[in-house]
Amino acid sequence: MLFPNNKRALAWRLVPCALFLSALTCVAQRSAGRELEDKVPRHLPLTIKVRPEKEKEFRDLTNEHWVRDLEFELTNTGQKPIYFVQFDLVPDFGKPPSERTPGLTILYGRPDLITFEDPLQPGDLPIKPGEKVVLKIRAEEMDGWDHFKQVEQWPDAWSKPKKVTLFFERMRFDDGTGFDGFEGTPSPTSKPSGDDQLTREPAVTRRLPRRVAAL
Repeated sequence: MLFPNNKRALAWRLVPCALFLSALTCVAQRSAGRELEDKVPRHLPLTIKVRPEKEKEFRDLTNEHWVRDLEFELTNTGQKPIYFVQFDLVPDFGKPPSERTPGLTILYGRPDLITFEDPLQPGDLPIKPGEKVVLKIRAEEMDGWDHFKQVEQWPDAWSKPKKVTLFFERMRFDDGTGFDGFEGTPSPTSKPSGDDQLTREPAVTRRLPRRVAAL
């Protein structure tokens, strides 16, 4: 038989246990949220992450509008101003390797600057060294996502994927140099010539992994 004092002591023991179990539940819920796999090369002079203010909306697997809510915070950690940078966000649809998955574009700068040859224009504003900017998925691709989601009646596993992967695509500085491809290769490369001028690689269009299709 428990006396009043014993009941009080038992209650005090149960409260911490309840708090502990509640904390475990919260951790489990957070860990079960949407995962971002960051494939951006670490040697690049930038950092990019989901904006803290949008972390909850991004991780929420019940959020129908996570694509529109998603925002990234990019910081120029280098010594040169960045005039163009592009990333590809690829949802995991759980498809076999033979099938393609739609990819979403995140970029800063005028799209023509994806080539290293296009000259800068007065309206091209850089991300200065140490500066932070907020990036979103391109508006037309948000519309495309919503369109195909509705028309093709995507299952939740597609429209609200548990995992998305962020790939680096290209970066350009003011001097026409930068980094290119998923590995972040310095580009363009110089080649010896009679007039000792740089020979730059030809203009390229947006490249995605073979399994990824642009919306």
